[in-house]
Amino acid sequence: FGRVPMQRLFTVSEIYYDYGEASGYEVFANLADIGRLMRIQPGEAQGYRLFLDDPFQITELPSYFKESHISDWRVQKGEFFQAVRMEKNMMGLLISLIIVVAISNIVTSLSLMVVDKQGEIAILQTQGVTKSQVRSIFIYQGLLVGLVGTLIGAVLGVLITLNLGAILSAVNPNGVFLPTELSFIQMMFVIGFSLLLSLLSTLYPAYRAAKVEPAAALRYE
Repeated sequence: FGRVPMQRLFTVSEIYYDYGEASGYEVFANLADIGRLMRIQPGEAQGYRLFLDDPFQITELPSYFKESHISDWRVQKGEFFQAVRMEKNMMGLLISLIIVVAISNIVTSLSLMVVDKQGEIAILQTQGVTKSQVRSIFIYQGLLVGLVGTLIGAVLGVLITLNLGAILSAVNPNGVFLPTELSFIQMMFVIGFSLLLSLLSTLYPAYRAAKVEPAAALRYE
C-alpha cells in the first residue's frame, strides 16, 4: 500500500501563548510517545543538535561528520542574517547622511559668520592679527561645535542603547525584547570620523576668513 500515515492519540494538557514565531508550530511532547509515532527505536534518535562556542566553527563540522546531513543556522536562518546585515548597512548609510547634514550646517554657519564678521576680522588684522591666526580662530570654532555635538550624540546614544529594553517596554507593552550590544571599536570609529569631518568642514570658511582684506572690508565703515 506504500506509505501509511501513523496515528497516535495525544491529550493536550496545556496551551501557552508567546509572541515569538515558534509559538505557531511548536509542540512539546514526551520523547517516548514521539518515538512510537515516528517509529524510532528506544535509544535511537532522528538527529542530534550541537551547540558550539563559536557559531562560525560550523564550517569545520563536515570534516568530522562526512556521511551525515548537517543543517546549520546558515540554512535555517540565512534570510534573517541577511536581513540583519542589510539593516546594518542601511543604518550606516543613515548615520552617514546625518553626519553629512551636520557638517553642511557647520560649513554654512561658519561661512555666514565670515560674511557677518568681515569688519571685526579686518579690525583684528589692523591690530596685528595674522591671517594664519584668523584661520585658526575659525578652525577652532568649527572644531568646538563638532566636538560638543559629537560628545552629546555619543552620550545620548550610549544611554539609549543601555536602556533600550525599558524604552521599548514603555512604548510597546507587549513584551517585545530587543537585545543590544555596544561595540567600542565602532563607537570610536564613528566619533573619530565625525571629528575628522568637522575639522575638514572648517577649512573652507577659515580660508575665506583669512582672505578678508582690511582695506576692502573697512572701505565704507
